[in-house]
Amino acid sequence: MSVEEDNTPLVLKAHRDKFLWKLENIPKRESTFQLAKDTLNYLRRVVLMGKYDTIEDAVTLLRREGSYIYAANKSEFVVRNMVLFVLKMMRDEWYRLKWGVDALCNPYDSLNKLWLSDNDNKKKVSATALKKGTIASIKEFIEEMNNCADNMCKQASDHILKGDTIITFKLNEANTLKEFILAARKVNKGFHILQVSDNDEVCDLGGETINSCDVLGAMRVSTRVVISAAAILPDGSCICQSGTLNLCLAAKTYSVPVLVICAFYKLTPKFIPNSENCQFEGCPLDVLEAKDIEKYENINVVNSSFDLIPAHLVSLYVTSTSAVKSAHVYRLIGEYYHPDDLYDVTW
Repeated sequence: MSVEEDNTPLVLKAHRDKFLWKLENIPKRESTFQLAKDTLNYLRRVVLMGKYDTIEDAVTLLRREGSYIYAANKSEFVVRNMVLFVLKMMRDEWYRLKWGVDALCNPYDSLNKLWLSDNDNKKKVSATALKKGTIASIKEFIEEMNNCADNMCKQASDHILKGDTIITFKLNEANTLKEFILAARKVNKGFHILQVSDNDEVCDLGGETINSCDVLGAMRVSTRVVISAAAILPDGSCICQSGTLNLCLAAKTYSVPVLVICAFYKLTPKFIPNSENCQFEGCPLDVLEAKDIEKYENINVVNSSFDLIPAHLVSLYVTSTSAVKSAHVYRLIGEYYHPDDLYDVTW
């Protein structure tokens, strides 16, 4: 056990163990929104209960705690995102306390501007003030998350028009996507919905339900595909529920635009070069029941949780503030993450 681990308060260790147990043993995956809020609430306790005197110690503490909780379930990119969000909040708060409100510096500014900035300030920032300011920023961030779905729904009528035939995927499992389509229906009631689902449970929004094997035929009459994502990567690709890739490939075949509904906290500063690095598998019993295993011999049951959707298959990302093309997603990285945290992260 390291010295840093020994210095961690017992109460904080208890909160960490409770959070890790929830990540590893939850029977059914929670929504990304709820997981993000749970992660932020835990990190708020880390900021409040952690022992640190300088910004360097605080960053080290958050990185260590972040590596623990992310290692518990590496398929949940939003956990890592929340750690990086809080790191940026703490850095910004430290800079504000040290240099003043009007002296906030963008780390992505030009080299000349950074070179000419004044670095002779000897003012010491107290840990108490840093904690107070960071916790206030986290609370404000959670409020912004709570309003994110409403802000996306306000744009629904601009993207789903009267007379459209849209295809969605597992609508009953995507709450934000469901609210988005409901908001569009309040304004434009004439569009038709095709829900792709191989289960008996479907969302009660009207329209028709089709199986995955019928997607290619249904794509001939559709005007757009609307799906949700679990994570968005800087190159414009995204990670969605398993089975979404076939839907996007069919849309590409018939030149049907693909709209991805995504919240800002799903933007992940991590590149995944190919689908082999995105193989996160669920429980095999969700695909093949235990009573049926004896009927087969020497089988390997693969239950993929997510699909990696390449950027060229996505036409538009609908965020809480605007619509962004996949080629421009990388521009959003600087708004939510600090470059020092991106370059030095090894987890």
